Amino acid sequence: MFMNRGSEGVRFAGATEQGRVEFLPHLSSRSFLANWFSWKQVRFSVQRPRVLLIDDTPEIVEYCSELLNEDYEVVGTASDGWAAIDLCAALEPDVIVLDICLPRLDGIKVLTILRSFGCLATIVFMGSDESFAEDAIDAGGDAFVWKISLSRDLGIAIRQALAGRIFVSTAA
Repeated sequence: MFMNRGSEGVRFAGATEQGRVEFLPHLSSRSFLANWFSWKQVRFSVQRPRVLLIDDTPEIVEYCSELLNEDYEVVGTASDGWAAIDLCAALEPDVIVLDICLPRLDGIKVLTILRSFGCLATIVFMGSDESFAEDAIDAGGDAFVWKISLSRDLGIAIRQALAGRIFVSTAA
């Protein structure tokens, strides 16, 4: 960000994520910070949360992608725990939708490793057995969705978890 002092006040510009420079309207120097942060907040709140989908069943991954496509940006998919860790490090998603039963490394261990590396992404677990729900939340997951309730609960679970609330699917 840089300033250009003109006769009508101070004109501020900042580089966008795409590398373009955008100028803000003329601002008095007193209101600069309040207006700048307000503008940034509005601009970034419009972006869709970035979601990483992890499941070993391709049909589930495809179905979740279709469910989330309108409100979320699906940035990647993986089919096992180690691939999930690699993708999380590379893509830095806002939300990870994670199957609790994965080959090579289960979802709970994936979460433990991600947290140990400082990953702050919201974790929404998926599973087909209600006995996993308590384990998922106790391990630090933000939500648990039954796979049979994905169409009803996945979007709700992500919204609730992003708002800082725990969500657990109920039986269909």
